Amino acid sequence: MTARRITRTTSIPVADGALECETAGEGPAVVLIHGGLVDRRLWDGQVGPLARDHRVIRYDLRGLGRSSMPGGPFSHLDDLDQVLNALAVDRAVLIGLSLGGMIAMDYTLEHPERVRALVLAAPGLRGYEWDPNPAMEEVYLTLLVDPERAIALLLKTGMGGATAEAQAALERMVTDNLRGWSQVDPKSVRWPSTATLDRLGDIQAPTLVLIGSDDEPALRQIAETIASTIPQASQVVVSGARHHLNLDRPGEFRRKVRRFLEGLEGPV
Repeated sequence: MTARRITRTTSIPVADGALECETAGEGPAVVLIHGGLVDRRLWDGQVGPLARDHRVIRYDLRGLGRSSMPGGPFSHLDDLDQVLNALAVDRAVLIGLSLGGMIAMDYTLEHPERVRALVLAAPGLRGYEWDPNPAMEEVYLTLLVDPERAIALLLKTGMGGATAEAQAALERMVTDNLRGWSQVDPKSVRWPSTATLDRLGDIQAPTLVLIGSDDEPALRQIAETIASTIPQASQVVVSGARHHLNLDRPGEFRRKVRRFLEGLEGPV
């Protein structure tokens, strides 16, 4: 076994708890940030290829995977900062999906010197308003009374998988994480006071925006807004993919990300 394939797992202390984190490979740092209701397993198909020439870091967000539940108000940005500090990473490429993309953008705005580049996959966007999705509203209402049915409903929306393999992976993660996620008060998550939408033009890091052609319409609009506002951003639409496009089209996702990383210039 080569050194680049060795995976190391560690528990990183944060305020009121700890984050479960994995590292693999050597080279410029890449941090993988998953979305809500899933965990770091989302990136199983990306770690090996990226670790051939990068130091790949992935961790479970608070209340998800094997990370601890928040004991009170907390910040995803502070947690990410603690991960980088604990692993002695001065500068990294951030790759975030959905909620992970929101964290990556806001972290970049707060700590621009620590972010080499961004890959935003189907990101959310704080400050962007859209009409409620009736299907997703039904999911959230059903969560309170019938979690198993809620999972089935969720997997039928654009949040579900486009392939049987993706659907099975999502069902495993959502089932494992639903109980913890439902216990986290959204109001306990602290974000910067200014909406990300109002600061997009301040992001100077090279940025790749990836979106599935079959994702929710509002998220496709968000991707277009981000790609057209961040100065050094480009957008790629992944045909036939839904929200978790790295699961739906893993080969294309890897090729697009690798091409972007190979094109980066300047010091690591």
